[in-house]
Amino acid sequence: MNSMNNKQAEQIRHIEQWRASGLSQVEYSRRNELKPATFNYWVRHLDAEASAVRPLSPSRAGFLPVSIDKVAEPAAHALLLRTRQGYTLELSTSTSPRWLAELLQCLD
Repeated sequence: MNSMNNKQAEQIRHIEQWRASGLSQVEYSRRNELKPATFNYWVRHLDAEASAVRPLSPSRAGFLPVSIDKVAEPAAHALLLRTRQGYTLELSTSTSPRWLAELLQCLD
């Protein structure tokens, strides 16, 4: 018996289309006549199921591998994280590793 029913398949199809679209959840919901809160629930529910099955990997978070070189100027006290989409996140070198791990899980 198929463990995925038609409703679940439709939800997954919408989520995959949304992720490929580059739209916000609200805009995607509006364009597809979905309630934003319901669509957000689908995304969170699917992500929770997926993360229970497999651990977070750097490639899923959308970040590139990092290498740290010696800083030429002692005044530069920032970590820069760049996503594949071209976004840059600048963090203090004193950023808590635990906080950063939580952030990466939220971005996943």
